[in-house]
Amino acid sequence: MPEEKVPLKGILVFYINVGNLAPFRAEAFMERMKDNFKKTVNKDQIMPPDVAMIWIPTRTEPTEVGYVAFEAADDRKIQRLTDLMDEWNDEWEEHLEKAEEEQEEKRKTEDENFKTKYLGGTIWEKLLFWK
Repeated sequence: MPEEKVPLKGILVFYINVGNLAPFRAEAFMERMKDNFKKTVNKDQIMPPDVAMIWIPTRTEPTEVGYVAFEAADDRKIQRLTDLMDEWNDEWEEHLEKAEEEQEEKRKTEDENFKTKYLGGTIWEKLLFWK
């Protein structure tokens, strides 16, 4: 039997400070926070079905939780919030992809430097031609 949709009364917004964690570690940290929260809420059955949750990682703001009530908001504001969430999710995905590409490029550079230093140049020449 499909679940009946309940009109939302509000959104819990979790701002989680991830500090200077690498993007992939920050994403994993956020997922752990979500999982732990869901386990606690499901165990205690304290989360009403008419409240949605948004998790926003930050680097400069403190960790905090806010609540946006829909009773006081009109449809335009709710739509704007939805649009902002979509934009933020798109930007976050782009940021993660860029960070992964930068990490891969850095790893390749380090590999090349290692190969040049230890396999292709001075040390092997010294060992092979050392008298």
